Amino acid sequence: MVAGVEPVQAASEPSDNVLAPPVITVAPRSASACEGSTVSLSVTATGTNVTYAWFRNGQAISSATSSSLVLANITTANAGDYTVQVTNNEGSANTNASPARITVNPRVTITATTTPVTCAGGANGIAVLAAAGGTAPYQYQLGSSAFQASPTFTGLRDGVYPGVVRDAVGCTAQTNVQISQPESISLVLQAVAAKCPGGSDGGIVSTATGGNGGFRYQINGGPYQESGVFFDLRANTNYFVTATDRIGCTVSLNAFIGGPAPFDVKPGVKLASCVGSADGTVSLTVAGGTGPYQYQLGNGAFQTSNTFTNLGANTYEFTIRDAIGCISPKTTVRVEQPAPLVVRATSIPTNCFGTTSGSISVTTTGGASPFQYQLNTSQSFQGESIFRNVGAGSYTVTARDANGCLATTPVSVTSSPTLRARAATVPAACCNCPTGSVILASEGGAGTLRQYNLPGRPIQASSQFTGLGPGTYKFKIIDEAGCADSLDVTVANASPVTVAPSRTRDVTCPGRRDGEAVVLPTGGRGPYTFFWQTERRDTLTSRTGSQTGLAEGVYTITVLDSNRCQSTPATVTIRSIFPQPPKPVVTLSGSSLTVNDTTGIQWYYRTDTTAARPLPAATLPTLTPFASGLYYVIVTRNGCPSPQSDPFQFVLTAAPEPVTELAIRVYPNPVTSERLQVEINQVQRSAVKLQMVDLSGRSVSQKNIPAFSGKQQVDWALPNLPAGMYLIKAEAGQRQSMLRVMVQ
Repeated sequence: MVAGVEPVQAASEPSDNVLAPPVITVAPRSASACEGSTVSLSVTATGTNVTYAWFRNGQAISSATSSSLVLANITTANAGDYTVQVTNNEGSANTNASPARITVNPRVTITATTTPVTCAGGANGIAVLAAAGGTAPYQYQLGSSAFQASPTFTGLRDGVYPGVVRDAVGCTAQTNVQISQPESISLVLQAVAAKCPGGSDGGIVSTATGGNGGFRYQINGGPYQESGVFFDLRANTNYFVTATDRIGCTVSLNAFIGGPAPFDVKPGVKLASCVGSADGTVSLTVAGGTGPYQYQLGNGAFQTSNTFTNLGANTYEFTIRDAIGCISPKTTVRVEQPAPLVVRATSIPTNCFGTTSGSISVTTTGGASPFQYQLNTSQSFQGESIFRNVGAGSYTVTARDANGCLATTPVSVTSSPTLRARAATVPAACCNCPTGSVILASEGGAGTLRQYNLPGRPIQASSQFTGLGPGTYKFKIIDEAGCADSLDVTVANASPVTVAPSRTRDVTCPGRRDGEAVVLPTGGRGPYTFFWQTERRDTLTSRTGSQTGLAEGVYTITVLDSNRCQSTPATVTIRSIFPQPPKPVVTLSGSSLTVNDTTGIQWYYRTDTTAARPLPAATLPTLTPFASGLYYVIVTRNGCPSPQSDPFQFVLTAAPEPVTELAIRVYPNPVTSERLQVEINQVQRSAVKLQMVDLSGRSVSQKNIPAFSGKQQVDWALPNLPAGMYLIKAEAGQRQSMLRVMVQ
């Protein structure tokens, strides 16, 4: 069937009494097929019990009586218009109005020609596909390759490939294509070993079969030859043989030419004992070849012994001959002799350890160790190379090596002068800079080599000591004999820090802080830090070289520079220009206070709740208190104030006074009897003395109260007193308080 072909329908109008003809559909309506293929037609019809009759170009097809028609392996004779008549069981029939048309395309045929592979295993076979019939143009396919317009396929290996031709309408033809190849070349090599180790008399016989015949042979890339036999080949060597047939197909194999193991000659040599002696020996150990062996020295006769004796220092050639006459390459052996025995002696003069404290040290070169040594003053040799306890004088030293070879040398021992040490110094850059150095030198002593030591450091060969800060060091110099001399060396500070006063200004009065001082540093490296310390060892907060606001006293100044180097202390004394007046003394005279000074007086007044203040115009020696409170005096001379006087606590009324260090009150006040009550209040425990004075300052009564603290009431019996104003004065050590009372 061909898809997409519309079916053909036919119908007639039914009558009232007769069944309507069947409605039929034939598919496909048309078909285009390739010759030799199969085409199927089918019909569908309405109704039941219908019969079918097929026609080609109007001619009935007798065998086609079913609803389908299958045309297998069609030819051009099958082309034409096909119709079908369908009849129901009452004889009503219907035929497709438009026939189904079948078109048959001519058959495509294919033939192939091939070119075989040239050499077995190659890929140069060729196949050419030829097409006929069908509808041109054609496309060609071989194996699994894609279709192509060219019929030629190259680069083919041996094998069978399916070939396909497809024409322009899609009809195809198929065939199998056989690509052949010649028989593979087989190469057989037969190697012939060389007779002697390293010989060149080996051979290879090469035989090639198969391929395309007409073989030629080549070895190791050389020229080709007709014969497969190769001569004069070296033993223990691989060769590469290639066989080529008449059209150039090749095959290659490796062949190894064997032979006896190569001669391996290992000489054992014993040196000649001394320079010029002929007692050297060579012993040969041989492997390879075919034993037993014979041995030849130079051009001499072969011998069976492998040892050659009585040989002087020289170069010798040895040859080995094995049991089948094979000759080894010459083996060159050098018989050495010891380097000439040379003895050298150095002496250490006698030294601080005594007249026989010298020594002789012997060294040897050449010869054969171990060595022995003899001094001409001794009858025997010794193994040690140093002669000790030798006095000053001339000597001969003899050395004897392990082979008995001798050598001598003269040597003298002298006396060394006393070792004396001296030093040169380079100052350090600062107090704690390890930049100073000391270079030591010496006079006298034993030998020329010296060792130098600074305690705390290893002994050294260099005479220079670096990394030293300022200070005194004890150095030691040691000569070759161990004698030593010591000296103390002082490394200076190249720029020590010093400080000195530059300017001072004294304070005006004792206790004031208007003094000034300036100090200047020298040396060291700035910037500098200044430390000012008072006599009480207090350090001023300012770290500069200029100070103001200084009090009277002695100041100690040290300077620290940027290297942390500290100067030696300097002192600055600040004095008072004017002395401080003495402390004034105030006495009570009646109801007035009097000070023992006449000028520079200033009275001060304060209560327990207010700060002290100077009393205006209170500059006379006598002051009459005007109110209850504390009174004291300061005297000023030359602008310098004295210490304040002891204060007087003055009470002018009977009203209660606030509690101070010492407070009193009296009741009743005024006094109307011969007794009164006194209330005393003090914080500090102390005895209290009470005294009543009249206005002239005369004492009229007094009373002593034992020590107490806190508040205490005292009953005081009074003498018969005339009416008037009196003062009661309480004293407790330096504390005083006064109260005015009236007696009626």
